Amino acid sequence: MTNSNFRTMKYGMFVHYVAKATCRPDGSIPATADETADGFDAEEYLHVLKAPAGRTLHLPPTHFGKRYRTPRLLANGHAVDLMQNDAGLSVSLRDGDVWDPLDTVIELTWARELG
Repeated sequence: MTNSNFRTMKYGMFVHYVAKATCRPDGSIPATADETADGFDAEEYLHVLKAPAGRTLHLPPTHFGKRYRTPRLLANGHAVDLMQNDAGLSVSLRDGDVWDPLDTVIELTWARELG
């Protein structure tokens, strides 16, 4: 059985990830974000339900200082530009790609390094 966690964000977006397990086999709770991450998939999916006016979407900082790499559009596999710093993260569509009017899904791979 899997659990889903949905977090509402500005512009009607949410990020979802699927938990494999949130506790150790002995039932104890992980002590660090990295250890907790081992129970989650490396991929997270950003659903953009209401696209910004331009090509770039700005988001607030991530929890635990999570860093991402290799973002791509799920629909066609095209790369998406990513800029991430302490102020937040920005994802930008490249030339030739457009926001889907219903749901643009961007796959973000968690780099697992914190801070």
